[in-house]
Amino acid sequence: LRFFERVFPGHRIRERQSGKIRIEVPFTDPEGNPRPLAALFETMEGARTALHLEDYSISQTTLEQIFNSFAKLQREELGVIDALQ
Repeated sequence: LRFFERVFPGHRIRERQSGKIRIEVPFTDPEGNPRPLAALFETMEGARTALHLEDYSISQTTLEQIFNSFAKLQREELGVIDALQ
């Protein structure tokens, strides 16, 4: 995780299970430049041995993940409204 803190500031841990972790990396770097997918693969391949990675995958956020994120926000907002009434 220190590697991700150093190389991908602003990352988020989305899921953590034994032997598996899902991390969301910001679309842009700290200067606001888009992160090319090829650069992500290059960075991970370069660190693969040092991080003792058996395998990894890189993918864009799916529409389902975006929908679930919005649904979660809506539930949280409704919970705040319900608590105030």
